[in-house]
Parts: sequence; structure tokens; C-alpha cells
Amino acid sequence: MDAAAAELKRARGGGIGVRQSVDRLSALPNDLLHAVLSRLKARQVVRTCVLSARWRHLWRSVPCLRIDQREF
Repeated sequence: MDAAAAELKRARGGGIGVRQSVDRLSALPNDLLHAVLSRLKARQVVRTCVLSARWRHLWRSVPCLRIDQREF
């Protein structure tokens, strides 16, 4: 296995000796998460509530929701 493939495997949490995967997204500050969520469509933003307990109500405080009535 080459070094790049080994690094990718470790980043995904599949390296040897990894007992628990790391949740790096939940460690981000709310301002940055809001910036990312503001670029998604409303339905995708609401779906993020299942990612973690911290994200359950995060979608409600996104400053900008892109609503496409054809999705609903």
C-alpha cells in the first residue's frame, strides 16, 4: 500500500489501531457550519439534523435558506 492510500485510510478512520473514528465536523464553530449550510438547499440543510445531537437544531438558525418550491 502506498503512502497516499495509507493516509487516506487513516483519514477515513480505517487505519490500524484506530478504535474510534473522529468527528471533525462537530468540532467546527457554529459560524462556519452556518456558512456551509447557507450554501445548501433547504431540504439538504434540514437533513443535516440526523448527523449528530449537536446538529439537531442547528438548521433552524441558518441565516439564509435556499427554498425551491419544486422540492416540496
